[in-house]
Amino acid sequence: MNRIILASALALLVVGSVAAREDAAGLLARADAYRGGFDSSVIRVKLTNYDGERVTEEAEYEVAAKGENSLVKFLSARTKGQALLMRGDDMWFFLPAVARPIRITPIQRLLGNVSNGDLARLRYAADYDATVAGMEMVDGTPAVVLDLRAKRKGATYQRVRYIVRKSDARPLRAEYFLTSGKPVKTATFGEPRNMGGRPILARIEIQDAIRATSRTTIEILTIVPRELPDKMFSPVRAGG
Repeated sequence: MNRIILASALALLVVGSVAAREDAAGLLARADAYRGGFDSSVIRVKLTNYDGERVTEEAEYEVAAKGENSLVKFLSARTKGQALLMRGDDMWFFLPAVARPIRITPIQRLLGNVSNGDLARLRYAADYDATVAGMEMVDGTPAVVLDLRAKRKGATYQRVRYIVRKSDARPLRAEYFLTSGKPVKTATFGEPRNMGGRPILARIEIQDAIRATSRTTIEILTIVPRELPDKMFSPVRAGG
C-alpha cells in the first residue's frame, strides 16, 4: 500500500514538473509576440545611447527577420553599407570595403549597452529553456518571474531573469547574466503600441549593471510583416 502511495506521489510530481515547464514555455512564447515575433517581417529601429541625460551616440537600423535568420542593415551615414547576418547559431559582420564577412558573436557590443543579438534575435523561445522561478509585484502589477537558461550556442546571454505580467505575459523587465553569473545589464520594457496589427513593445531601455549613468534605448519605429526570400540570408549575398 505504501509503495502504491509513493508511486502515485512521484507520478504527481513528474506531471506537475512537466506542466510547470509547459506553462513557462507558453508564457515565453506569448511574451515573444510583444517583441515583434512575426514569422517574417522588416523592422526599422533607432538606438540612442545616453551618459546621464546627454546623448552620446545614436543610429538607425533595418532588421529583416525570418524564423531563426536575420539581416541587420546599418542606415546611419557613418556606418551605411555595414550589416550583420545571423543564420541559426552563426553570425557575421559585413563591411563594404572587405570582401569576406567577419565571424562575430551575438554578445559583442553593437551600440551603447545594446549587443548584436539584441537586434538580431527577437524571439527568446528559440534560444532559452524557461522555468517559473516565482511571483512578484512590479509597480503594483502581479508578475511571473521566468528563469531562462541558454539551450544553444547562438543565445546572446547564458541566463536571463525575465519578468512578465501575469495577466497576459507582457514583458516588464529583464536582467541579463554572463556565463560567470555576473549581471551585465537590465532592460525595462515600455508600453506597447499597435504595429503590424498587434501590440508591440516599441521602447526598451537598457541600463548598464555597473555604470549607473549609462543607458541605451531601443525604439521600434515601424514593423511590417512581409514574406522575405530565403536568399536574403545567404552569407554570400547579404553584404551586397
